[in-house]
Amino acid sequence: MADVPNILIFVMESQRVSNLSVYGYEKHTTPHLEALAAEGLVYERHRATSPWCLPSYASMHTGKYPSSHGATIRFECLATEFATLSEVLARHHYVTAAFSSNSFMSDVVGLDRGYQHLEFFKTGKQEDEDKGAAEMERRVKQWLAGVPADRPFFLFINSNEPHWPYWAPEPYRFLFLPQGGQYDPQYLQALSTRAQARPDMAEKPVSEEEWGLIRALYDGETARADGALGAVIDALRASGRLDRTLVAVTSDHGEEQGEHIGFLAHAYGLYGTLLDIPLVLRLPGRIPAGRRYSGLTQPVDLFPTALTLSNLDEEEWHWGLQGVNLCPTFEPGCPPVRERAIAEYFAPLQRLERDLRHHPLPSRFERRHFRSLKSIEDGRHKFIWSSDGQDELYDLEADPGERKNLIDSQPGKAMELYRQLDHWLMSQVQRDYGDALNVHPMKGVRADHLHRLEAWGLMRRIHELPFGSGKYLSETIGR
Repeated sequence: MADVPNILIFVMESQRVSNLSVYGYEKHTTPHLEALAAEGLVYERHRATSPWCLPSYASMHTGKYPSSHGATIRFECLATEFATLSEVLARHHYVTAAFSSNSFMSDVVGLDRGYQHLEFFKTGKQEDEDKGAAEMERRVKQWLAGVPADRPFFLFINSNEPHWPYWAPEPYRFLFLPQGGQYDPQYLQALSTRAQARPDMAEKPVSEEEWGLIRALYDGETARADGALGAVIDALRASGRLDRTLVAVTSDHGEEQGEHIGFLAHAYGLYGTLLDIPLVLRLPGRIPAGRRYSGLTQPVDLFPTALTLSNLDEEEWHWGLQGVNLCPTFEPGCPPVRERAIAEYFAPLQRLERDLRHHPLPSRFERRHFRSLKSIEDGRHKFIWSSDGQDELYDLEADPGERKNLIDSQPGKAMELYRQLDHWLMSQVQRDYGDALNVHPMKGVRADHLHRLEAWGLMRRIHELPFGSGKYLSETIGR
């Protein structure tokens, strides 16, 4: 299998494109990613399929959108009825492994299928430790040393940086703070936690100056993730395997930092702050160096692309995939490979669960966000459908920050995209497995609070998950 490449998917957790130097950010946050991009292909309009971890990871592994793979914010697990990319590659002589510090990329939620070796490890507990990058570097190097030279490998890595709280280890922590300032470390360390407080519960709003400090701390986390990427690339180069490896660097979603919902978080919306994520591909001999592609792409496209590069284009594996093959984008002048980008977010039972740990009734703020969202982008306009009727339309060329909602001034364009979204939804297989929380299984929530939610129609009865390891399934209803 000498002509079959190794495959590395490296995910920078919660990484938005706005602070990546390879995407034009003025601060030099990602030197290793820039070096990789100089030898590969940068996708300038890569859009997440969901604004939070589990459905995004599931889309990468299945080539399906959240409503079709069913692993959502109401059902925290991936079903077993269709093959994952790791399963397909493992059946075709690939050595497969995954390393993760995120519970939503682990055996707990059923994403271990197809991985012959999966290591999930907790992040550092001390304030000077990182979120798992150093341990990941050590374990990946050790694993690579044991991979037979005559076998291709598929390696999936989650770097939990720059997920909040934003407190990178030195020397990254204060690297991007404004020069000359006098900063109290305890105050800085508490900032990102404070910025996560709901607007209706915050003691005082976060000021613009404080948001600037928060984003500077985020830059440090991004630089730490970039350092982890550099360590993995160096290990591949030292083993002589780098140039025989398809390297894909991406993210699962971005991060809201006060722009639309008033606080720091992911989920809750489908704005560009949450959906605009990086994708850089490198594979000498197949992917041209130093090029950029301006068409729309999505994480579901990684599955069919990997199949083609691995000479596994059999119809059996492509059945049911909703992504498109990105190999045509390797050629200069390639026309758009997809007409639209779709993203989905379901009514966040998980968020209600967190709210109920502190309140007998869900707050007004949480109920306001207890809605399903779907978006469609055609390259110029973006339409966001909301189950509560508060739909949105943006002209991304005139308003890239998505500040001016045109839903009332351009109803014709909104209806055109609404109908396209409806046509897309009606042509897909939909999977709804009910309500089941795994990583957050209603921990510490009283049963009468949950029954009250059922009575209000906000929740269906929680049941035990039929998939995944269920290691963290500690409290369920109906046992």
